[in-house]
Amino acid sequence: GDAFINRGNLKLFQTYSAPIHFFQNTPVVLLEGRKQVRQDETALQVLEKIRKRNHSSEEAFRFECEEALLDKYVVTMHGNDAQRYRISEILWDQNIDSEFERETGKNISFRDFFKQLYNITLNAPKGVPILRTNRKIRKRAPERSAPALSEELGAGGRSKTRTVELPPEICWVLGVDREAQADWQMMRRLSEFCRQTPAQKVDEGKKLFDMLRAHRSASGLLESFGIELGDQPFETVGRQVAPSRLLLMTGKEDLQRAKAQRGDDEAPGVQLNMTNLSLQKNIEKEVAGFVGNCEGFKNWAVAYFPKDRNASLELTNKLYEIAQERGMDKETEGPKEIALDVSDPVGDLQKQLKEKFSTPRGPPSIILVVLPKLQKSRSSPHYAKLKEAFCTGLFALPTQCVLADTIEKKGKAAAVRIFDQMICKQGGYIWAINLNVPGASGPKRTMAVGVKTLTAKGRTLVAFSASRNAVHTKYFSYSRWLSGGPGGGGRSHQAIGPILREFLRQALVFFRDNWEEADGECPKEDKDRIPHRVVIYRDGSGGPSVRQQADHEVREAKAAFREVDERWGKGGDWCSYLEFVFLSVYRDTRPRFFRVKEGGGLVNPLPQTVFSDGVQGPDVHFCMNNFYINHHSVTQGCAAPTKYALVAWENKPANTEWATDELQILTAQLSLLYQNWPGAVRAPAPLMYADKQCKLYTEIQSRDAVNRQFPWMLKHLYFL
Repeated sequence: GDAFINRGNLKLFQTYSAPIHFFQNTPVVLLEGRKQVRQDETALQVLEKIRKRNHSSEEAFRFECEEALLDKYVVTMHGNDAQRYRISEILWDQNIDSEFERETGKNISFRDFFKQLYNITLNAPKGVPILRTNRKIRKRAPERSAPALSEELGAGGRSKTRTVELPPEICWVLGVDREAQADWQMMRRLSEFCRQTPAQKVDEGKKLFDMLRAHRSASGLLESFGIELGDQPFETVGRQVAPSRLLLMTGKEDLQRAKAQRGDDEAPGVQLNMTNLSLQKNIEKEVAGFVGNCEGFKNWAVAYFPKDRNASLELTNKLYEIAQERGMDKETEGPKEIALDVSDPVGDLQKQLKEKFSTPRGPPSIILVVLPKLQKSRSSPHYAKLKEAFCTGLFALPTQCVLADTIEKKGKAAAVRIFDQMICKQGGYIWAINLNVPGASGPKRTMAVGVKTLTAKGRTLVAFSASRNAVHTKYFSYSRWLSGGPGGGGRSHQAIGPILREFLRQALVFFRDNWEEADGECPKEDKDRIPHRVVIYRDGSGGPSVRQQADHEVREAKAAFREVDERWGKGGDWCSYLEFVFLSVYRDTRPRFFRVKEGGGLVNPLPQTVFSDGVQGPDVHFCMNNFYINHHSVTQGCAAPTKYALVAWENKPANTEWATDELQILTAQLSLLYQNWPGAVRAPAPLMYADKQCKLYTEIQSRDAVNRQFPWMLKHLYFL
């Protein structure tokens, strides 16, 4: 099944996975075929290609090498089996003649090691570095495929993270590089080759099962483990969230009515198209959340490089047109223009901002920066330095970066998205979902929390976002680096627990002091503005097991609630009725759900379809309330659902069935509130915001804590 695409220098090959899941209280092995993409070049060839581009400095060369390889997966073929590793660091001070200590205690060079054990002759030039990689393995006999530096015990002692140093010339890079991504014709061919319809997916599974049955040794091995190959897919029942529970509010009148509405038959909001859930046409009329402390475009600046002035003028004109269309022209003024010095754009920008905004109005509410066309990605040195200076430096301001060629290619479509992001970064929002709709069990003040960890370049960041208004569009956000280097203990779930405890204490106090109603009003007369329910969505991909989350993170969350209860002088009364839900979220799941059409045939399920019947396991405490949601509409390929595993549920309402339904509806509603995308996303909005924080700070790699120096940024979505 190999295929080679010369244009993109890619090789595709078939792989199979066999994860174990529970369906209808029975453990089942889901055999699934996938097409893996491998670049037809080694990591050494990638480094040599970058070197040939004649970089002006060694720093620029190393920066591009790290952008091309760090956090990428590679595969090696020198052992008995192909092994996959993730590159965590490039060791510039080592090469193939550097020595390391073997398990016998003797030192040996990389060149001699691979020649003696695998008869592989390494020929990399002297200046080529060594790659430090990570790979999770099961506990078994020591491996000798490559020099192991350290091992970190994983979940329950069942697995380890092994840190391995590898020469780049034996590492084949997986995935698609940026050069290939820029070739849209090749990417279209690649997607057509890999994409499968639901019917094709099922047919492929049947062919694989037939092949295994015909293979005598394979079928015998499966029988020895008590595994029986089924003839048909499992059947289950899915239900789509009722349209009355997904009412889109795009105007200030909707927000005011939602504040006063208490479940009458005429709930404010727009009925959504439940076939595709596209919100773009609805939200172009008015900015619903242009209220409160959002200054908009009254006191702002636009910075650009001299050669990109025309692109900057074109963008600002389009932004003013959008403001007119949305009835905001009265709140809009022209920006102060700043032409940047090419030699030191960040320092020059800070200097000119102090000069141009030395007025009683103070610093600008937001800065729009047009980056040069030559920067191929937002991961350019200019972008990273700008974000580091204005997110973690002494001159902290919301910034919006855009490439000059993006303005030329996408025009007003890019301007609309930039306009929306700039509003959100200043404390506003674009649309909302009416959470208080007919059939609800009554108003319940809820704080939705997203928790995400991300490891990049050998360091791990944990990020949080907690909602602080009635429609879950404004957030208190916080992020922190974990202690410990590559392979260190700072990545463990035990280290996350105390940080979660600290965050929840701060978020609850902030919630009480800054709670807002749907229309943005902050009811000062209500002194008891504390949440009745806290729902935590914890990203579970690559993280600790459900049991470990219950043992550490849930325990720390409960401790935070007790401490806040004592601080507020409630004497335990608040904790006695606080409904606390902890859900582990898995976006990279193997099960696929298909809908049977009338008259036969399989298609993808409708958006916001919940699957809970028959997908629970036998463990009552940890698996009985698992459910899947197919959040978004998929017209090509197969839809990938998101799995939600219930870890804890304290003070659950008496009507268990109704409470579970309400939780699933809330989760579906939150997936429509991510202000960076006008439609449904594959996870609740608070988790998406935590994910954005992780990507920003792992990209700029700054150890400064923005939340310590600039508390006001905690309540803005500056990281969008």
